[in-house]
Amino acid sequence: MMNIWQMLRDRRNRQHVYNQPDFWNRKAQALQGHAVSMWANNHLNDLYHEELLQLLEPEIANLNGHNVLDLGCGTGRFSRWLANRGATVTGIDFAEKPLEIARAQSDGDNPRYQQGSMFELSGQGEYDLIFACASITMACGSGDELRKVASGIHRLLRPGGRMLLLEPVHSSFLHRTLKMDLQSFVRVFTEAGFACLPVRQLYFWPMRLVLAYFQLPRWLTAFGYHAGDAVMRLSKDRWGGDYKAVFAVRP
Repeated sequence: MMNIWQMLRDRRNRQHVYNQPDFWNRKAQALQGHAVSMWANNHLNDLYHEELLQLLEPEIANLNGHNVLDLGCGTGRFSRWLANRGATVTGIDFAEKPLEIARAQSDGDNPRYQQGSMFELSGQGEYDLIFACASITMACGSGDELRKVASGIHRLLRPGGRMLLLEPVHSSFLHRTLKMDLQSFVRVFTEAGFACLPVRQLYFWPMRLVLAYFQLPRWLTAFGYHAGDAVMRLSKDRWGGDYKAVFAVRP
């Protein structure tokens, strides 16, 4: 279990910590389950993971014959889900230890995993779908770095290919490495050549702050999660989301 004081120090210095492989390697060695790439409370992680799958399900009805890139794949939880839906999946991450977990939890050569940086993407028109969850806003520290990633994603997608980003985009104290408002974030991808769809919000952040940092009882975690989700629904997903779902198409 990671020390709470270490977690607070990492959070305070996040713009110089979250974008380093050592941080994620340390988490992979100290934590179990989804906590390796998410929060300390795995009951909350399970609820968040299921919510994301419910969001993705109608967007990815059939991936048979599709080539998919999972950008910042971590332990491969989404890579495996995408492969199980018929895709040929490549998972890329810059941290060694999470990739070791991904390989140990995967069967065969699909997904296949490789260590690399999202700032050094090579190739052109290789993928039908590029997916990223909480990786771009961790890796990018500036608008210039985000533009480089957006350009790389655009280049790697085939015409008509799709991009699905699930990222904690914030310009407030909630930001991770990247400090940027949502409008500016979407504009970077629009300027890179994407046609972006309306953004959806997930995970009521005030409740996330209460629930995320300790392994609380399952019943208490579920109660808080559903209460926060109800507030989000009342606001019609206009306010309170920690993560933003940005779906786009390369015309």
